[in-house]
Amino acid sequence: MAKTNAARVKATAQKYVPQTRDQTVEDIAEIGRLQRERARIQAAMNDEIAAIKQRYEEEAQPHAERITELREGVQIWCEANRSALTDGGKSKTANLASGEIRWRVTPPSCSIKAAEKVIEALRGLGLARFLREKVEIDK
Repeated sequence: MAKTNAARVKATAQKYVPQTRDQTVEDIAEIGRLQRERARIQAAMNDEIAAIKQRYEEEAQPHAERITELREGVQIWCEANRSALTDGGKSKTANLASGEIRWRVTPPSCSIKAAEKVIEALRGLGLARFLREKVEIDK
């Protein structure tokens, strides 16, 4: 016979197993009590976390507003001085003493919904130059 490579899975030993029906009923009731108590503890924890988070968000709010204000001002200045910062457009980045400014232009994209209708409309209008035909070898 051929050996199989399937590993045997053994159950781990349990610390506690009820011995009677009454113990099982009591254990189920205990599980319910413990789950409710755990839910209460988690709710209290979440309340405290929410209060702490709110306090720190309020403390950080003036900093966030100042950052936004500074960022917008820096952006306006950089756009006004872009030619000097990028050597007349030769570079897309400018290195300053405290950081780097980057101008990145993502390529434009076009998406078409209901492509079949658009193709039919282009053919109907005689605009076949906007259509691409794919030629392949028939295998």
